[in-house]
Amino acid sequence: MNAFEASPASDVPTYSAFDPAVIDYVAASPVFATPTKADIAPPLGLAGVRAIRAALPLPLVGIGGIDAGNAAGVIAAGADGVAVVSAILAAADSGVATAGLRRVVDAALSAAGRAP
Repeated sequence: MNAFEASPASDVPTYSAFDPAVIDYVAASPVFATPTKADIAPPLGLAGVRAIRAALPLPLVGIGGIDAGNAAGVIAAGADGVAVVSAILAAADSGVATAGLRRVVDAALSAAGRAP
């Protein structure tokens, strides 16, 4: 699987040139501030996710500062999925956190007319 990390949002015009035969998906990173990495680009925000989605026909995954409280917004902005670290590892019960995040993402995908 070949991926590309889309950051910063100012590079959006170049994303439309990605060859789907070479790149399987794009990670929009970081969507929000994250404690996981300190040496990364400024957060894209939901507007950045929307801009990347508009320029890109490839699957899009949001990563960075995503948790059950903001994951639905990332999906609504156009991401096909999310990747998380702190939302699971920092939880008192990682299984409960994972299941809750999955419910939020599945509901957001359904609300957007995309199958979970």
